[in-house]
This record gives sequence, structure tokens and C-alpha cells, in this order.
Amino acid sequence: MKKESKFQKLLMMSIFLLIAIGFVYEFSYSTSLRYPYYYGGDSAQFLTIGKAWSLGKIPYIEMFDHKGPFIFWINMLGFLISNGQKYGVAVLQVVFLNFTILAFYCISQNFYKSRIYGIIVVLVTLLAMKNNYIDGNTVEEYCLPFISWSTYGIIRYWKQKNDEIHDIRWAFLYGVTFGICFLTRITNVLPICMGIFFIFLQLLNKRQYRNLLLNIVAGLCGLSICILPFLIYFWQKNALYDCIYGTLLYNFEYAAGRKSWILSANSDAIRRFMIDYFISFCAFISAFICMVKKEYKWSAIYFSTGLLEQAMYLNGDAFGQYPLVCITQIPILINEIVSLCNRNDPVSNLSKMIFSFIFMCVLSVNLSEMYNAIDMRNAYKNAEKRTWESLIDEIPQDQRNRFVVYGGNEFKELYLLKDLMPCYKYFVIQEWQGSLSSETKTAIYDVFATREAQWILTDEIVDNIQDILLESYLEIDHVENYHLYKLVN
Repeated sequence: MKKESKFQKLLMMSIFLLIAIGFVYEFSYSTSLRYPYYYGGDSAQFLTIGKAWSLGKIPYIEMFDHKGPFIFWINMLGFLISNGQKYGVAVLQVVFLNFTILAFYCISQNFYKSRIYGIIVVLVTLLAMKNNYIDGNTVEEYCLPFISWSTYGIIRYWKQKNDEIHDIRWAFLYGVTFGICFLTRITNVLPICMGIFFIFLQLLNKRQYRNLLLNIVAGLCGLSICILPFLIYFWQKNALYDCIYGTLLYNFEYAAGRKSWILSANSDAIRRFMIDYFISFCAFISAFICMVKKEYKWSAIYFSTGLLEQAMYLNGDAFGQYPLVCITQIPILINEIVSLCNRNDPVSNLSKMIFSFIFMCVLSVNLSEMYNAIDMRNAYKNAEKRTWESLIDEIPQDQRNRFVVYGGNEFKELYLLKDLMPCYKYFVIQEWQGSLSSETKTAIYDVFATREAQWILTDEIVDNIQDILLESYLEIDHVENYHLYKLVN
């Protein structure tokens, strides 16, 4: 293919930008202007903490969640650039997704240099991506551009004629990727770990010790550039331990207490897992294709990547957004299937029919999922009162700065919808947080025992603070399973 002109490059960038804008607008329900009265589940927590940070509150000290600080920083930045409106986060999502899409395109060009082919790969990948996008504004999507470009760098290295020397600039990017994943959820880095490990082994095998050392230094530099600013900030705010606890220590307890979802899974849960997590199995399919093509190096990389991912995903809870970080396996798999289709021998012919059939079936399922996802939040295009809103209306305006909820997922968007700020750091899903850590359970109790909150809105489950409510609060009103309490003692 002829070298692209500046106009052609600009046109491609414009196409990708428009795709990113359309995707976020249609499917990022929690941040899109298309759904002004919806904020989503986990996204609502991130948005609430981001908004609080933009107003001067310190994460982990005044607002607690068990994710790394990068997701809160993104949300804080979004509120700052949009003057306190959630669409600022959507703008940042578009930027991140645009770089992700560009990486998908470049991965395709590593195999076949065709603009039309690259655009098709991008669109097919996004089709599979929607199923794991949930409400948008997830930690996975902010890691994805770094993971995708790191994947491109790994593929580029293995495809070059001289694979003895590895460019340290790519090692720097790997370090940045590790840093971003560390600052969100460290397990998100799994898709590139085996690729980097095989590069490490290759440099050892070729006795490129100097190049290996330079790559390690470059990687550590990339890691440090990401992590150090946050460490310095929280150290200055006397919140370093709190940040480390929320980012790492709490999650160690969380992971230790989890049981594999598959031990109690029913047929529906397994079906959903196979749909939601299909992209995490694509590495295995690519590995088998490479075995057929006798490309054993690639087969080993893909197969070990698949094993590492499944070791994580089959353990604990199977949340639908987790495998989003594996989405780069889709363009890789497309490339491998197309490569297989270009061969003409009995084994390849049989294999390409099988793999093509499987891939088309899965794409059909995802197309159906895409159709179902369109306007699934249609109800939130207009203002609709939630059941609990009538209880909030009973709280005097001058007392709403001493308000907090104690309850589950249905309360996550409350603070944003009502433009409130919780008076406690543990502001939602407290029972769940406490069930995973005895230290956090005690801390939640101690915070509520201060009685700083004049008003508390709860659902039915209040086991941890039951005695505090009985001793010091009076139930003012209730609607269905929601209860409003006022401090009386």
C-alpha cells in the first residue's frame, strides 16, 4: 500500500474520533448527555468521589472506595473541565477511546496494510466491546489505550526481522501501563504480562544483557512517572496509608475472602459468562490457529496469556466489565483467522471453516446484545422520581450537609441526582464493604458512632449500625424498604 498522505491520515483520525464520540454518546449511560438522569452503578461512586475531590475533599480520607486513585482523578478532572457537570467525564472517555481505537487499527495494520480492513477490524472489535462496556466510566476503559498500545508494541517487536534488540521506548510504555493499572486495578495488566515475559526471555536467550537492563530501567521510569505524583500528593495530605489501604490492602482482604463464582453457578450464569467473557477466550483460539500454521512462538504467547487471564477470571466474582481489558485479542484473532484463510491445505481449510463459524456465531450474539443495549436506559432521558426521593424531600435544605445513606447499589446515584455531598467517608454499600474486611467493618461502625450525621437514609440491611440507629436515631418515615432516620440523642 502506498504511503498515506497527510489528508488521508487526518481523514482516518476524524473517522475514529466520530466513532468514539458516537460510541460514548450511545452506550456510556452514566456520563452521556443522552441520559441526563442516570449515573450508573460503580460509575456513580467514581463520579461522586471525583466531584468531591474537585470540591476539595481528599479521597480515602473523606471519601472511601477500594479502587486506585487514577479513576477518581479522571472523574475529578472531568468535573473541573465541565464546571461541575458529568459530561466532562464523557469528553475524557472520548479521548481515551479514540486512542484505543487507533491502537486497534494499528494492530490490524501489523498484519495487513489496508485502510478498509483496518476500519472493519475496529468496528467488529467495538461490536464485541459493547457487551463489556456496562454503563461506561469503568476502570477498564481508562487502562485500555495503554494496554492496546502495549499490545501493538509487543506484536511489532515479534514481527520485526531483527528481534534481538527491544526498543526501550516501548519498555517505557509497558511501565506506564503497569503504573496506570496499578493505580486502578492491578489485575488489568494481565493481557500484556506474558508478551513482556517472552520478550524478557528472548533478550536473555540472545544474551542482550545491556539491552535488557536498559529496558528494565525504562520500564521502571514509566512506572515511576505514573505512581510518584499520586504518592507525593497523598503523602502531603497525610493520606498515604489510607490510599495504600484502599488501593491494595483492602483488596488483598477482598481477594482472600472471595470464592469462585463457578462453584455455585447455574446454567444462566455460565451462559452469561461465555457471552461476557468470550473475548478472554480469544487468546486460546488464536493459539490453536497458530498451531495449525506451525507458528509455535505465537501459539505459546497466546496460550499462556489465555491461561493467565482465566486463572483470574474463574476465581471470585464474574463481573461483566472485567474482560474489557482483553479486547485487543479481538483484532488479533481476526488477523489470525484472515491469515488462516489465505492458506490452502486440508488442515487449514477445515480449521478456517470451524474457527470462522465460531467467530460468526459469537458476533451474531454480540450483535443481538448491541441491539438490546440501544436505549436500555431510555427511561432516564427524562426526570423520573426514584422511590426514595420523597424521603429526601423531607430533609430541610439547611441540614442536608449532615446527611448520609447506609445501603446498597440503589443508592449509588443518589448524591449526584440530588446534588448532595455525604458527611461520612463511607457513603454507600457499607454492609458489603464491611463484610469483606473486619478492619473496614470496624471503621464504618466507628464513623457512624460519631453521630455527626443528622439524617440517615437506609434500606433493609443495617446490621453493622443497628444499635446506633436504635440508641440515637428516630425513624421519621419510610417508603417500601427505604427508611429515613433523624438524630434525636
